Amino acid sequence: MFTIFHLYRNRPIPERTLKLIWQHIEYFANTTGGKWLQDINWRGMEYRFADLMQDSGVGGAQTVVKANTIYLCDMEYDAPERHRQTWELFQLYPTIIHELRHVWQMRKWGWRYIICCLPILRNYTIEKDAYRIQDAAEKFFLELDGVRCAAQFRERNQAKEDNHD
Repeated sequence: MFTIFHLYRNRPIPERTLKLIWQHIEYFANTTGGKWLQDINWRGMEYRFADLMQDSGVGGAQTVVKANTIYLCDMEYDAPERHRQTWELFQLYPTIIHELRHVWQMRKWGWRYIICCLPILRNYTIEKDAYRIQDAAEKFFLELDGVRCAAQFRERNQAKEDNHD
């Protein structure tokens, strides 16, 4: 079971990864489903990997106590680069969007957010909303990956054609 103690041992996210995170949040923020991100200073948040989360089954966390910090599980810290990119696109970015939704909820709803954090209520209020947004983000990033793959395929084919001329 996940507890706040899983966040105890944490470390900053590497600068390269942080830049990619910001880039992808920006992409999603420019969609209809991501307009709410304009209401929060997501660049001003602190993003950290919490090493103990790997055994908890939880991908991300945000607490009321440290409201400007998002903790993430670095499941692929030792994976080859090509696998890491897949993990970032399909797991890390949607999880961050989910956690940022909690930040938005907390700031928008105030004390009502605390009440909604109570067991049982949580699943039908804040988590239901955050998972709805996460699902939209997953779909968006899947489509974004398809566009990128198609563009890379066209570039490779164009390079082959140019080499044959």
